[in-house]
Amino acid sequence: MFRRNNGNNSDQGQGRDNQGPQGNSGIINNGVMGQAQNQPGAIASSQSHVGLGGETADTAQWGQILTALDATLTRARSDIPDYEAVRALLTTIRQQRPDEPDGRVVAQSLLRQLSDRCGGAPGVVSLVSSALSLVATAAG
Repeated sequence: MFRRNNGNNSDQGQGRDNQGPQGNSGIINNGVMGQAQNQPGAIASSQSHVGLGGETADTAQWGQILTALDATLTRARSDIPDYEAVRALLTTIRQQRPDEPDGRVVAQSLLRQLSDRCGGAPGVVSLVSSALSLVATAAG
């Protein structure tokens, strides 16, 4: 955590709280991730992401991402205002095929709606981003 104590409201790394963190102070990485960056001084943060770098899209990856998203939504249930509507969206998203043009269009739209309805629930945005990346990869 940075403290602004030099009188000019600029963070220059001075005044950093030098107390050791309690618990985790970095990313808990579930899955495969490329370069991940966390905020300075972060404590007990976590991030989920399924690596897709340069790979071709396949239904196994699609299923893996949606399974992780399902588990994340279940954990974040109390943070999601309209949980049942989000579950219905996920059910419809699961029926889409990212390797077909119509399936990609519907999946992209529904994934964005799901993300919007989750209101920033922890872990949802990164998994939706993974799913959208897979859809984009499938489009070629």
